[in-house]
Amino acid sequence: MTNANRKPDKKRDAKLLGIAKDVLSLGTLEIRKWDTLDFHEHAVWSIKRACEKAYQVGKESCG
Repeated sequence: MTNANRKPDKKRDAKLLGIAKDVLSLGTLEIRKWDTLDFHEHAVWSIKRACEKAYQVGKESCG
């Protein structure tokens, strides 16, 4: 499923944005079509932590 076909989910998006802000220090997850705004460098341990948090959120939402 591509992003264009995905149904908007405000609750999910808010949780993902919270993770992005907390772990990756990103201000937004919106595409801004400007390389300096859309591309960031992150340490692998930060990316791993963000993935772990997102996984936990998904796991908790299933049960």
